[in-house]
Amino acid sequence: DLQGTREYCRALGERKEKRMRWTEALEELGQDVRYAGRQLWKSPAFTLVAVLTLALGTGVTTAIYSVVDTVLLRPLPFAEPDRLVRVLPLTREGSQDAFSVLNFLDWRRQSTSTGGSRGAASYDGVTLNLSGDGEPERLQGMSVSASFFSVLGVKPLRGRFFTEGDERAGAPRVVVVSEELWRRSFGADPGLVGRAITLNGEPSTVVGITARGARYPFKPDLWIPFVLDEDALNPTNRGALFLNAIARLEPGVSLEKARAEAAAIARRLELQYPEANTGMGMTVEPMQSDIVADVRLPLLVLMGAVVCVLLIACVNVANLLLVRAAARESEIAIRSALGAGRSRIIRQLLTESVGLALLGGAAGVLLAHWLTRLLVRLAPEGTPRLDEAGIDAPVLLFGLGVTILTGLLFGLVPALQASRPDLNRTLKEGARGAKGGGGRVRHALVVVETALAVILLAGAGLLIQSFARLQQVDLGFDTEGVVTFRFVLPGTKYPERPQIESFVNGIVERVERLPGVRTAGAGFIMPLSGSDFSLSFTVEGRPPVPQGQEPAIKVQVATPEFFQALGIPLVRGRIFDARDRQGAPRVVLLNQAAARRYFPGENPLGKRIQLGWVRDDERQGGEVVGIVGDMKQVGLDQPAEPELYMPFAQSPVASISVVMRASGDPAALAAAARAQVREADPDLPIYNLGPLSDSIAAASAQPRFYMLLLGAFAAVALLLAAVGIYGVM
Repeated sequence: DLQGTREYCRALGERKEKRMRWTEALEELGQDVRYAGRQLWKSPAFTLVAVLTLALGTGVTTAIYSVVDTVLLRPLPFAEPDRLVRVLPLTREGSQDAFSVLNFLDWRRQSTSTGGSRGAASYDGVTLNLSGDGEPERLQGMSVSASFFSVLGVKPLRGRFFTEGDERAGAPRVVVVSEELWRRSFGADPGLVGRAITLNGEPSTVVGITARGARYPFKPDLWIPFVLDEDALNPTNRGALFLNAIARLEPGVSLEKARAEAAAIARRLELQYPEANTGMGMTVEPMQSDIVADVRLPLLVLMGAVVCVLLIACVNVANLLLVRAAARESEIAIRSALGAGRSRIIRQLLTESVGLALLGGAAGVLLAHWLTRLLVRLAPEGTPRLDEAGIDAPVLLFGLGVTILTGLLFGLVPALQASRPDLNRTLKEGARGAKGGGGRVRHALVVVETALAVILLAGAGLLIQSFARLQQVDLGFDTEGVVTFRFVLPGTKYPERPQIESFVNGIVERVERLPGVRTAGAGFIMPLSGSDFSLSFTVEGRPPVPQGQEPAIKVQVATPEFFQALGIPLVRGRIFDARDRQGAPRVVLLNQAAARRYFPGENPLGKRIQLGWVRDDERQGGEVVGIVGDMKQVGLDQPAEPELYMPFAQSPVASISVVMRASGDPAALAAAARAQVREADPDLPIYNLGPLSDSIAAASAQPRFYMLLLGAFAAVALLLAAVGIYGVM
């Protein structure tokens, strides 16, 4: 009908008009882009300076973002990672990492938030010696429950994972190896699954290979099943805390509900087993947050620092554009006089700004790729997931977003300033050249970039000062000329204490005879190694302590020469000697921190200490015969903690560090020490071989890394601010 025809014709007209508007807009955009290209090409010096400045700002920002995205933001490489949690015991001092075996089993049986045994798993770090063909190798492994891999939600690359039958006492020894170890040590042999390898002197059948990326929480080389034998299920071991727990929440279960259930289970266990669980609570934390807890704040601080660098770069380019706009006042005035509207001029100037930003962003992505690889190489060990950092699609999108945002940010103020020319003044002055305005804006931008640079310089200065003080901390021992190495004796080959004692003493004697070695000793744990072992204790003659409130002390085992080799001073009493052998009255040493805390105002010598130990003969503890100096164990920035030393001859342990104080080339001494161990036991690998000073440097690697980064960003900010001020002047 006629009405329908009219409406149809009107709709056709509107569509045609819309297409014409789009065509005009695209033509105008093309004109703007071509004109912007010509303008930038005619000013090569300005273009080069602006692009390099923006490349520096966007490159550094994108590189740090790639690290932040990988470590803090990217989901864990497991199925439904938001449902994965760590289960942590709570003591009066705060959260702890470890459960006892029996507490873990009770919690797993009672938990409905995780679906019981299928949704909860345990793990513990172990050291395993791989021997057989070629050089023996020390491997970092994990002892895990059968549900460990299913809780994480990973699939085997080859073979299978553990079953409940593998956990039973007397079951055949099996092992799962990582893809990395499979390729590195076994040449990606497809026939490895089903074959036996020698671990700690015993054959273990490889039943599976994990896919790359499934190595939680650190990067173990292999996994063995946690065997629920008689010792693990011994009721007297309920207070032995060493087992870590993870779980997968049931669908629809919130974190708050899981925490409430864990707290209720902890209360029931406290009532049921007060001797071990008095004062012990329980909580649940997201696995992602738990993994990155130690690095979250430093990375966010670095991200804030690079944003300041990016802002300084933007301010610099904005100032350059303001100065350049002053030189283009006549051009803009003529365009306005010929009818160009303010919005049209702003669009043209923003097109030039975004073009500059895109050029700078492209160069910045190349710089970010190089910087990211450099950060991964320089970062200290232990930074979670850092090796996965790279310039991938999300990071490229971030870089593109930053590029466009910076183009609009630094281009908007000059565009607004230049789009309001004084036509009368500018056209009158004509050939004599217009005097640029915008001085106040330029001065304000200089103030902003100077303030940002001062903020970064102040932060970097404080970090440098803190690190310098950290290097001056008294360690309590002397690292000059000290070389150390570590080994773990397999229980199958050295099952008895006399065998352990004989082998360790033999190694100490061998290395002490090496040329240049003045003295050598052995100890259980090396200072600042990141490891510790604590036991509860009581002092004979004192009133009984309420259950669950017994004090704890870090326990060390050492030979008499250990103190001389490390230069730990004797403060009072005596050091261990030949009298302190197996079968003789048991003795112990305390450090000064233990004497101050647990024996204030009294002499600890002659006091008898009982340790919370599994073995009855060691529960007797020993008589305090000496006080030695404090030694840093946890960290350079942490005070020395109370520590108790037992003589190695009375409490031999299979995990030992050997300490040598010598003169001469540490590398030659390390090679000679390795040869001595190989001669004594060809199947025993040693590790952490090198100067003790390297271990101390590793303990300060993380603060050094953050200090260097923030210092570098502050230096770049200062340089950019200086260049910006010079450019404006």
